[in-house]
Amino acid sequence: WHWNKGIFCVEVQPGDLLTFGTRLPGNAVTWLVMDDTYAFQDSFSVIGYPTDIHDISMRENGNALLIGIDARYIDMSLIVPGGNPNALVQGLLVQEQDENHVPIFQWSSFDHFEITDAAHFVDLTAAVVDYVHCNSIAEDLDGNILLSCLALGECTKIDQTTGDIIWRFGGLDADSSWFTMIGDPLGGFSAQHDFNTFEPGLYTVFDNGRFHSPQVSRGLEYLLDTNSMTATLVWSYQEPGLYGTHLGSMQRLPTGNYIVGWGDVQGTTTFSDVTEVRPDGTEEHSMRFVDPIIESYRAYKYDWEGQALVPYLMAEVDSINSTAVLTYNVFGNDQFDLYRIWHGISSSGLDPLFLTPERQVSIWELPTGWNYFAVSALDSNQVETGLSNIDSVFVNWTGISSENTAAATGTVLYPNPASGIVNLLVNLTENGSIEIDIFDITGRMVLSTGLIPVQAGGMCRAVGVEGLPSGLYTVRVSGDCPEFTESLVILR
Repeated sequence: WHWNKGIFCVEVQPGDLLTFGTRLPGNAVTWLVMDDTYAFQDSFSVIGYPTDIHDISMRENGNALLIGIDARYIDMSLIVPGGNPNALVQGLLVQEQDENHVPIFQWSSFDHFEITDAAHFVDLTAAVVDYVHCNSIAEDLDGNILLSCLALGECTKIDQTTGDIIWRFGGLDADSSWFTMIGDPLGGFSAQHDFNTFEPGLYTVFDNGRFHSPQVSRGLEYLLDTNSMTATLVWSYQEPGLYGTHLGSMQRLPTGNYIVGWGDVQGTTTFSDVTEVRPDGTEEHSMRFVDPIIESYRAYKYDWEGQALVPYLMAEVDSINSTAVLTYNVFGNDQFDLYRIWHGISSSGLDPLFLTPERQVSIWELPTGWNYFAVSALDSNQVETGLSNIDSVFVNWTGISSENTAAATGTVLYPNPASGIVNLLVNLTENGSIEIDIFDITGRMVLSTGLIPVQAGGMCRAVGVEGLPSGLYTVRVSGDCPEFTESLVILR
């Protein structure tokens, strides 16, 4: 989970695909899809409604199950005493899109749940009422849809065709449940996050445990009998005193082991962030982030064999030693023995520096100004990959700064990600000209404006990118300005 960095919820999906969410300008959300070479394949957003950040689930046929926000202004004074007459009530919108992004199923909580179904901790008199708060979506083994609805205190199964509710499985916080709870010493889950299945009748839940006394988080598995309408706790795991305030996940593996992601346990290095547990309740292994401020949104274990075709490079700075630190890897591919480091004072003029077997190097005595780097990899037969992405650092010999900033270059790119138009704000101290070039992930130029005259001062140039497919690109601005490069994500 890296919401502040704009990347979150990386998951393996059917068809050897990876999905992850990214944040757009204005905090809008979209889901990106990559294949097993880490190349962008597609993107999904809810059509007609804001996309929710919590989850995406893809079916074997390539369809995407998405969570949206159906927000409506409602006079809550007509529903509850003291209700706000102009409350913004946030409902749940479920939308299934086919591989061509055509919605083939849409479902709103307003058609199936009463607002007063909300759990006891939801303030129905507030100006904003989030009465469902869906935090996971999954496909059941019969193709129907599973939802975790935190603010209702329940997990819900809905019919994929009619939208009818098949059952409602309530925990400790729910006012009602269609099931009778058996064998759970705490009376059920509380403020849960994550609901899924592995085999018929068995369902996993991550129980954050907000309203347990004392507060404690658990990984749970229930057997739901839809004939007797009973929910029997068949497996549970907890670490004494461990409480994840929110987030978290629970996964059953084909081996029979379980993966428990404990969510937000930041601020302590005492407890695990992720634990793999055997069926008998003994620990297989656990992991903990070194930095206690890092939190795990969800944690899953997959049999994944992705292989990148070119290295990925990160150029960072060591201001104490006045060096550029390059870190790179060809993800999932261990056949390479050597790496060639490329350098230039412009992104279009890179020259080879040296070969190294290391995956991290430091470089000294760089020229003042922008320095651009790339990496290629060589196998034992000296077969060389294409170049990695180009990354850069700025050297002024009073310190080194990473990333491109308007202060250093006089150029700003927005929006990013973009869909139809990308704007570049360029500042020149005197009249001149610039050229804007866009390169795809292989380094091939896919768009060029040619030379554009620019008056002294600021100019905003709009560049149409509607003809480019979704993916990761590099934008370069050159000419009578400090050369500027920045990665650009294009989404469709």
